[in-house]
Amino acid sequence: MDAYKILLLAMMLNVSLICNAQNRGIGATNYRVEKCTIGQQAPEVYATNEDDIEFTLSSLQGKMVLVQFWTSECRPCQADNQILSKIYDNYKDKNYIYGVGFEIYSISLDLDSKKWRDAIINQKISSWIHVCEHTGVNSAAAKKFNVSAIPANFLIDGHGKIIAKAFRASELPDMLTNYLE
Repeated sequence: MDAYKILLLAMMLNVSLICNAQNRGIGATNYRVEKCTIGQQAPEVYATNEDDIEFTLSSLQGKMVLVQFWTSECRPCQADNQILSKIYDNYKDKNYIYGVGFEIYSISLDLDSKKWRDAIINQKISSWIHVCEHTGVNSAAAKKFNVSAIPANFLIDGHGKIIAKAFRASELPDMLTNYLE
């Protein structure tokens, strides 16, 4: 088993253990869990950007939006971020059937604010929107989107509907091309 698969399994086990503990009432929160199925309205996300200003997902309505869940220390996430840099530059200003322009709403599951901010700079990914709740796997956004492993990607159309989920960054150009006007 390669290092990537081991890391992914370890992350999934960690999230699963935490979720199971919360389901039994240990550290439980009052967040409603959304199903996040294709065709449904994307759940609202309230999180702060690098300047500690709240930036909601719904504020991007009218654009095609990639909602990406990641952490600064996740190697597969770092690889996706490098792919997304090229995709973002190529697709951000295009017109789509269900939206004008493309944006990335990147939700970090980091606990450490400094690591998160440093990763944005070091990975050279400051071109798009970054938000973080600094709650790790207890993130309200991750719960609303039913995120159980990272990286996790959701494509949202200009009407705020989920049109794709559970795909790799490398698959995104084909999806976006299918929605070009």
